[in-house]
Amino acid sequence: MDDSKKTKTTRMPRPAIPKAAVTVDLEQWAKRQIRAEMALRGMRYKQLHAHFEKLGGVETADQLIRKINRGKFSAAFFLQCLQAIGATDLKLPVKLSQDG
Repeated sequence: MDDSKKTKTTRMPRPAIPKAAVTVDLEQWAKRQIRAEMALRGMRYKQLHAHFEKLGGVETADQLIRKINRGKFSAAFFLQCLQAIGATDLKLPVKLSQDG
């Protein structure tokens, strides 16, 4: 068996799939919604984190802040944040983008 003839195969990187404008709009809307609900209650991130932990959230305060600022999180995380903030009503946007 000759090991010198073995070649390593390299995979081509997958091309990035562009997100639909509606997805980006929804991510931005969700991020703004959390911040707006916090502002209405005069709540800071540390307070949100304390309430979030009481509800069983496992993120650290820094992780929580980064997730919200990035605007990339699951629907479950979004709802957990709203629950921790104390939001009881949620108005969904009617029109998300100029194309829709």
